[in-house]
Order: sequence, then structure tokens, then C-alpha cells
Amino acid sequence: MFNPRGYNLEFRPKSYWDFQDPISGILCTIKGSRRRAFIRDVLTATGDRREQLLRLGSIDSALYEESLSPSLTDEMSRMGPSYMGGEYLPNTLRGEIEIARITLASVTRDVYSIRARQQKRKFIYRMVDEYSRSWTLKRRSSTRPLSLGELIHLIDNSELEGEAAGGDQIGWLLSFQEGYPQEISEFITVSSEIYADLEPYYVAKTWAWVEERCADKNASLEETVEILLEEYRGREAEMPRAIGDLARQNGNAPPYEIDERVLGYMTISPHTLYLGRVKWWEYTEDEKVIFCNICKTKVSNYYLGIDRHVHEFHTEDQI
Repeated sequence: MFNPRGYNLEFRPKSYWDFQDPISGILCTIKGSRRRAFIRDVLTATGDRREQLLRLGSIDSALYEESLSPSLTDEMSRMGPSYMGGEYLPNTLRGEIEIARITLASVTRDVYSIRARQQKRKFIYRMVDEYSRSWTLKRRSSTRPLSLGELIHLIDNSELEGEAAGGDQIGWLLSFQEGYPQEISEFITVSSEIYADLEPYYVAKTWAWVEERCADKNASLEETVEILLEEYRGREAEMPRAIGDLARQNGNAPPYEIDERVLGYMTISPHTLYLGRVKWWEYTEDEKVIFCNICKTKVSNYYLGIDRHVHEFHTEDQI
């Protein structure tokens, strides 16, 4: 269970422009995620890594700018859509600074930017993305910089126009993802050049979100197995069809796991490889081959029990 007390939620920066680390002051003005990571590497690398970077020669000063030039935009876009993540964010307004960002590990590496600007004696906040969509923040201003806890509350309660996150923006974004627990937990990165504890806070919170849903679904599968075993006791040969029907009724695309208690009764097919707790290394070699032949889709994030060894065994195109 996630415990927020392990983080200094009372931390409040003296100013949004008073960086303890000068490198953070440089990075927070760079919109692109890839560029930001590269410049961080250039400025902080040591040892062999620094020697490698020095051999590249001088770094184009344009890479340090907030926005890319048209020529650099063309060059980076040819490298792939993920290299343009964050580059299409709107420029900061006069006197505005990014205080946090949400980065998605999507094909286009989408970024949501939380920004603050000082207006008279108040700080005004807004959230922007790369698609010019409208975001609503429960808190639009403050008379002093936000504490870490207040910033987290701002992020969690942000809402995209027409969508209701219910006070859990990160959980809402995660709910649309499919894959293995590790993949889902790494899909979202919440970071800040001002609040050092923001990223580790959300790393822990995201893992807790994934584990909670995994536990809930595993418990549900346990109940389902018990019900099926009881219902079909003495006529186990009928279980494969029942399991396939159950999968289709729930809109689930097999395969998931094989239950050790029903495996012997099942004819392995795309409609029957559904329930279970058997670990990958406990399968026979024949079962592994059959499993690989029919495994064409990733597991929904609501069925996270499958062992990651399956992913390691298959090639990407098989999964």
C-alpha cells in the first residue's frame, strides 16, 4: 500500500526561479523531452561517458533553446515521432516557467506541462499539452509557491475538458494502458526541476496503483476458478467450452494463464487458455510451444498475473 508520509510534502521552494542546481535552471526552459535528457547528459556526464560526448564535438547552441528551429525540427522528426515529444508544447508566456511535467511513454512521447507565472502578488497556474486542448485546474493561483503536497493535489485533480479523472489524473491515464506490470508502471513519468521528490513520489504511487489492481483481479480469478471447479465437478471435459464462453462474454481476448487444476482437462486453443496460476517455468516444453503459437496479443492490464518470462520467451511480433 502506498504511504505518502515517506515524502516531504511540506517542502515549499522559496521561489520558482531560485534553482539550487543551475543545470535545472537550464533544463526547465527546454520543451523537448529528448533534448532535455540529452542536454542533462552532456552537462552531467563523467568518466568514459564524458569522453564519448566530447568526441562528438561542440553541441549546437540551438539545442539549448526553448523551441527548435525549423531545420532542427525537420532533422529530429526524421529520427522518429518520440524524438518530438514536448516540442509541440506552446511556448511559455512572458515571466512563465514550467514547474512540473507529465511525460507519457507513448509513440509520440506526449508531454503535459504545468506552468506558473507571477502576476502582481500572485502566481497564476495553467496546464498545457501538445494538442491545444483545454485543461482545468482546481487551483488557479496562489500567493506563494506551492508546497510539494499542494502541487501533487493540483496534478491529481487536473482534468481534460470533457473527461473526469475523479481526483486521480495519473490513475485515469494508466487505466487506458495494456501490458505487463513493469510496462504500465513505467508508462507515466511525473517530474520537476524544482521539486526533487515529485518523481519518486509518483513512481511509488504508480506501482501501488498497478499492484492494487493486479491483486483485485487475481482475487477475482481465484473466485472464478473455485466456482468453475465446483460447478463442473465430475464433468470436467466441459470446462474448456465454459471458460471460452466466459472469456468472450467479458470481452476478453485470451490467452491469460493456465490454472494447474484445470490444465489437464483443457484442450489448448485460443479460447481455452484463460485461467491460472502456473508459472512459466513450470510449463512443459510442449505447453510452451503451444502457448507461443497462439499468443498473439498482449495481456490486458486487468489480467496482470501472467509471468514476465512469457514476454522474454517470445519475440516482439509474436506478442
